[in-house]
Amino acid sequence: MKLVLRRVLTVIMVLSLIMVKPLQTKAEGNEETTECNVISIAIDVSGSMKKTDSHRHSIELIKLCMDICNETDYLSVTAYNDQIVYHSGLVSMGNAEGKNKLVEELDALQFRGETDNGLGLLKATNAIVEAGLEYDNAFIIMISDGNTDLENSKTNRTTADSDADMETSTQLAIDNDIMINVVGYTDAYNQDTGLLSVVSASTGGSTTIVNNATQFVQVVLGTFFYGYEHGKANFQASETTEIVNRYETHTEVPKNQKCYEVLFSTEPMSDCEVVNVNEGVQVFRGKNYLIQRMDEEGQYDFKAIYSLEKTSTLISGTVRVQKKEPVVAAPVPTAPPVVEDLGKAPKGQNVEKQMYTSKEAWVMDVSSLFEDEDGDIVKYSVTQNSGEAECTLSGSMLSVTIDKAGKNEYLIVAEDSKQNKKEIALGLEIVPAWKQYQGLLTIILVCGILLVAGVICAYIIKAVLFGGKKTQNAISGSIKAYFIDLKSKNESVDLLWDLEDYPPEGVTLEELFLSKGIKESFKDIEKVCFYPGKNTNELLLVHCMEGGIFLGDQNVKANKPITISSGDILYISFAENASEIEMKYTAKSDCLNR
Repeated sequence: MKLVLRRVLTVIMVLSLIMVKPLQTKAEGNEETTECNVISIAIDVSGSMKKTDSHRHSIELIKLCMDICNETDYLSVTAYNDQIVYHSGLVSMGNAEGKNKLVEELDALQFRGETDNGLGLLKATNAIVEAGLEYDNAFIIMISDGNTDLENSKTNRTTADSDADMETSTQLAIDNDIMINVVGYTDAYNQDTGLLSVVSASTGGSTTIVNNATQFVQVVLGTFFYGYEHGKANFQASETTEIVNRYETHTEVPKNQKCYEVLFSTEPMSDCEVVNVNEGVQVFRGKNYLIQRMDEEGQYDFKAIYSLEKTSTLISGTVRVQKKEPVVAAPVPTAPPVVEDLGKAPKGQNVEKQMYTSKEAWVMDVSSLFEDEDGDIVKYSVTQNSGEAECTLSGSMLSVTIDKAGKNEYLIVAEDSKQNKKEIALGLEIVPAWKQYQGLLTIILVCGILLVAGVICAYIIKAVLFGGKKTQNAISGSIKAYFIDLKSKNESVDLLWDLEDYPPEGVTLEELFLSKGIKESFKDIEKVCFYPGKNTNELLLVHCMEGGIFLGDQNVKANKPITISSGDILYISFAENASEIEMKYTAKSDCLNR
């Protein structure tokens, strides 16, 4: 009976392989890149994750990974809480329609419910195993903000059930040569990762705990590039308060290498423009990121200009990937060579952390300091030689607590499967934030925008000077005007404007004249703007005209807001036709008292 059952199972497995053969053929059809990478991402979308990842950086990072993938690669996304909320299956990255659909479904994901890490990990593992693909490289990235919590779940599953699924996932990953990496996004920086660490270590992966958005982006990027192509990267973070920003890099790509320039902003980037794109370079844009991919040897300049609405942290870096040499048959040596030296010249002996704060840690993938083309290194360790900045090492990810300025030295040790070791000294100088220069000034660009004519100019002035914030007050009161010296085709008459008759957000001088049926030809008349003041008995004046404006005997500078109080008198001079207007503002409360 057992023999019959075994034969039946064998037949079923053969039929399954035949059914998935068209999928394998599609993966092998690209003649330029024959290597097939399979990536499965499991993301925790529980209710707590909604607060932890309030900016949905995890979703944007998945899209970034999709842009990096080649057409021969496959990617799967599993979103879970205490149930499987969404599962895409393996999507070919060469299928534009499939990728677009996956992006739409990612944007629609909502965070709610409890957390069942075992359930999500098993589904993500089976996405690779059950597809039956012939792949060259496969790995899983699991993103969660805590341990399994089924206390309020209505699924009747227990923590023991979830742990059992993790153990099953681990065995499946080992049997199918799949590396599992875990990124824990939690405020409890030293939280015991328990079974998650065992799972990742058993499959050759890593478990890394982070506690803020900057670390989260750095670690996910480093984990993906290392799992994808063993790419070596060191992503740096810097804060910017600028509205308009410029990002420039110069990259030299040596022979037999390809490089990625990556820029990720914690706030969305708008009006993004890549100034120059060299021949043979691919550029990918997302809501929060820019990527430049360089596949050929040469020198490249990457320049981009973009806008930010809020203060943002920018994570940037260069990822270098060694191209794989063609496989050439060689005679088998009589005895295997002994690995004596794992290391290469250190890249980071004078690493400088340009800013520091007690709320963040400096993170680096120490595998970038060693040559390990054959994947022989199985263990990294670290010893602190000097300095006061404490460090922790999880897998190959080194985290240094940033709490005070100073120089620190660490001894990084790599060990291969034959217990050969290589030591490299890593120096880290932590520099106070006040010594770091701020981002490049963009005065010329801002001034250029301010010179745009008409209503567009007025709108941009409000957006730039007031940060898009609207005052709660509406424009009110009245303005009385008469001409002191008029060289105009219109009759010289005294005018009275009740400001409540105009839009509450503000009005231009041109609109005031037109409302009385007077069309003046004064140059830049539309660039004199009145807005509501902070108080109900005030106006705010902004102008960018060539003529002169005086508040009493005070010259009002162009593009600089000035407050007008009740009873103040303005003198507006139009240089082109030597006309001058006197205007007196009366607040609404003063009008009612008369």
